[in-house]
This record gives sequence, C-alpha cells and structure tokens, in this order.
Amino acid sequence: MNIKKLLVVTSMLILSSITTLSSKVPEWYPDEWKDLNLPIIEDMPQMPVLEGYKEDLDGKKLRKLQKTYTVALGTKVNVFIPLEVMTDIDIEATIIGNQIAQIPFDIELNRTPEKKDYYSVKYSKNELDIDDDGEIDTFIYSSKYINERVSKDNYVKIFGEKISRDGIHKKKVYVTIEVGE
Repeated sequence: MNIKKLLVVTSMLILSSITTLSSKVPEWYPDEWKDLNLPIIEDMPQMPVLEGYKEDLDGKKLRKLQKTYTVALGTKVNVFIPLEVMTDIDIEATIIGNQIAQIPFDIELNRTPEKKDYYSVKYSKNELDIDDDGEIDTFIYSSKYINERVSKDNYVKIFGEKISRDGIHKKKVYVTIEVGE
C-alpha cells in the first residue's frame, strides 16, 4: 500500500513540474548544446499578481509569497532476490549386475540463504524408474534444509538388481528451492 502512495506522490510531483516544450534555444545555452536539437523547457508562466505586491528599485513588481511548503520525500525499497539453483547436474554411472551405487552431487545456489533451516530442495521426482520396466530403481536424497551456498550432502542411489534392461538410460529431473515449514 505504501508503494502505491509513493508512486502517486511521485507522479504528482513529476506532472506538476512538466511544462510545454519549445524548439527555440535560449541565448544562455553553450554553443555545443545548440547543435544537439534537445527539447527546451520554456520558463514557467508567471503567476498572477495578487494583492500585496511590492516594487523593487527598477519598478518591477515583486510578488509576496502567501504560503510556502517544504516537501521531503524519502524512499525505502526492499529488494528480494529469490534463491535459484545455478548448476546443471549430470550424473553418469556404470552399474554392473546387482551393484548398489551411491553417487554424490553438489547443488549450488545463487547466494547463501539468509535464514537457517528455512529453505529446502525440491525435485520433480525423488524416485525414478530409470529403465522404464515398471520397478523403481533410482532414488534421490538430500538433507531436509539447505543452509549453505553449495550443498554437498546430496546423492543418488541406484539399485542394480532392479534394473532389468541393459543400455544407456536417461532421465530429466528438475530441481527447485522452496520455502520450508
């Protein structure tokens, strides 16, 4: 709500200071500016002279200020940059027979989380059927919370006894960071 008020006040200040533009260049401009074809803001129109004006020594009428105000505008902006996973993770493993492989991997974030035990890693799938035979054979594990810029306690566990088809198998898993409970 405060941002809306700030935008309204700022836009009112800007709109009140805009005047018509003219193509003539005043004499007091430096010569190098005259070739730039910049829009020139004309002088503000004179305010009507109210009662109570004075004359100076040259006979010009001076306006007496009725009321003056000072406006101080302070701004405070909170910028929040969300946590993002910065690295792509490619896991390559050769599984022979009934071997159980545990493959560690790192997750790097764009910055260190500002709160401890607040952010967690979320995978699109934690349990995979790597060879598409209908039996879950690959599991992804991570700690409950991520507190460092680089998380090193993540691993993939592959059970060779559950893989029934030989060959190269590929799966894509998406990693995101979510706010913990």
